[in-house]
Amino acid sequence: MIGEPEAQALNSLSSLLSWQAGALAPDELFCRGSVPLAQAGKPFPKRPRLLVCHDLAGNYGADRYAQGDDDPCQFRLHHWHSIDIFVYFSHKLVAIPPPGWINCAHRHGTPVLGTFITEWAAGALKCLDLLATHSRAEQYALQLSKLMAHYAFDGWLINIENPVLPLLLPNLQHFLRVLTAACKAANPNSQVIWYDAVTTQGLLKWQDTLNELNAPFFDCCDAIFVNYTWKAGTPQQAAAAAGHRAQDVYMGIDVFGRNTFGGGGFNCDAAASVARQGGVSAALFAPAWVWQNCEAGERQQKWLQREHVLWSTLAASWEQPRVICSQLPFFSNFDCGAGQALYQQGTCISNAPCMQFTGRMLGGVALDMSLFVTRLTIPKAGVLVTYTFLQPGSASETTDFALLLSVEPSAADAGQASSTGTSVAKVLEARQIRLAGSKEADGAVSSSSQKEHHILCLPSDVSRCAGWVTRSFSIDYPALQGFVITGVGAECSFTGSNIGEFQAHLGELVASAAAPDAVQDEEPKPKRRKKKFHRAPTGYNVFIRERLAQVKQNPNLQFADSKEAFKAVVDEWRNLPDEERRHYLQQASSLAIVPVDPALEDPASLAAPLSQPGSPSDDFKELEPAEAELQALQTQQRGRSSSPAQMRSPLQQTPPVIDPRATRSG
Repeated sequence: MIGEPEAQALNSLSSLLSWQAGALAPDELFCRGSVPLAQAGKPFPKRPRLLVCHDLAGNYGADRYAQGDDDPCQFRLHHWHSIDIFVYFSHKLVAIPPPGWINCAHRHGTPVLGTFITEWAAGALKCLDLLATHSRAEQYALQLSKLMAHYAFDGWLINIENPVLPLLLPNLQHFLRVLTAACKAANPNSQVIWYDAVTTQGLLKWQDTLNELNAPFFDCCDAIFVNYTWKAGTPQQAAAAAGHRAQDVYMGIDVFGRNTFGGGGFNCDAAASVARQGGVSAALFAPAWVWQNCEAGERQQKWLQREHVLWSTLAASWEQPRVICSQLPFFSNFDCGAGQALYQQGTCISNAPCMQFTGRMLGGVALDMSLFVTRLTIPKAGVLVTYTFLQPGSASETTDFALLLSVEPSAADAGQASSTGTSVAKVLEARQIRLAGSKEADGAVSSSSQKEHHILCLPSDVSRCAGWVTRSFSIDYPALQGFVITGVGAECSFTGSNIGEFQAHLGELVASAAAPDAVQDEEPKPKRRKKKFHRAPTGYNVFIRERLAQVKQNPNLQFADSKEAFKAVVDEWRNLPDEERRHYLQQASSLAIVPVDPALEDPASLAAPLSQPGSPSDDFKELEPAEAELQALQTQQRGRSSSPAQMRSPLQQTPPVIDPRATRSG
């Protein structure tokens, strides 16, 4: 049911201390994240990072509903590939991120942090309890780590925005150390970030940089969020103070522009550019400004365009977007988490508008033609790609889509490019594969509207349903094997009498590895036949054959399987006195060269009855004695003759009892 259950914050230290996962109401299970962090375990890239701190009127609005809301015109983020960390901010004491934000961010590989905040005079009183003793501070830290683990998010922003008694400052640092360690133990991807507010003297005095007055807190956790009223030279100074941890310093940028460097708003790129040039990271505070700053009547039509302006300017001044998909298969239906209707296979199955973050897929609203940043290696079997788009039914208007796959050779392929054939050179020149329904010749190199050469690939199958067109492609050029797809873009064309603003709809994109059996490999290699040859039997062969036959006939001997029986006989040979070995060597030398007994090639076959019903068969090779040992015995055999009276036939003596336990040693 829409509207229930709902995520909630904790408003008091007593509720934090008494919180227990086992005491929660059943519907609380719906308020946990259910999507694991994509590409978990990978370290942060060695470059400046972008943190987004989301504050929309204190939060816990319609986004708090675990099963969504019926108003699709709600703020949401679409540029997850540029966001390295997402923080859910609220002025409530313990802000637990709602599951929709957790799932959406995790699907795009972005970790999510909650917020622990104390503010002003009321916050100072809370700190008296929070930091009363070493053990008290530790208790609260452990409770916060348990909350994080239960609700499946990835850490905390710690915002102590009130004075703290100097005698309690050691307990505050202990609180940070314990929280950081406990979160890492529960979730290796976790982050605990300190907000620049209170100093090591206990004063509420924002430093707007990293210095000796806040560095001890920075040293206790993973990163620091610097207040947003810094100056042009601050990033370089902060980077120098942080040393090798410069990228753990996040320079605050307030999108509302409250005394922030660059003025905020659509000029946030100015501050981001200075931070990046200084070698530190950036923290974008309240990007929902693009939604809040719209008039209610214009919000639905304008806020997405405003968001696009903000993020396109940021993208031009920031690092390249993160890779959000690095392995096949890859799928997106471009669900942005909100809409006016629900479609299945091109057919509308519900006209009810809704907002549901959890269902949001990779990509979402495509306000430009660059859809995904990927790192997909093209396998030997090739890649199958399918995409679906809506084509208007009017004969006078036509909308068409083509996909553009950016490709580049792997490091090995690039190094061998000079020695490859013309097909690889053609791909290296093209850098793009164009998947289109055009009538141009398959494989031809042409020029797109962006004047970039590409290889054209035509569909292997086209189907239509309820106005939707589905095209399927098989990318199996041998020259592309091992290449990497680094990006997926779209090219849209429209023809008609009224060429102005128009809407185009992509419905689904699927990429998967082709089935291996569809690949015509090189000429099959002939199967090797096992060589049949003759050789003179050795004393070892004679002994093994006779003893295994005796073991097979003796019901008193029990072995777990045929392999254990054979090992026992081999161990017996190894412990056999030289005199008895000579006897078997003499027997072997008197025999003619005969075909090798198959049982000696696979001794398990001789002792097969020893195997228990249903037990796995033992495939193992015959164990030969040491070569030096055989040569020594053969030399002795040639040098002296032995009297037959001195030799005893093993058939004339009682077989020694073989202890199965002894066969496991040596």
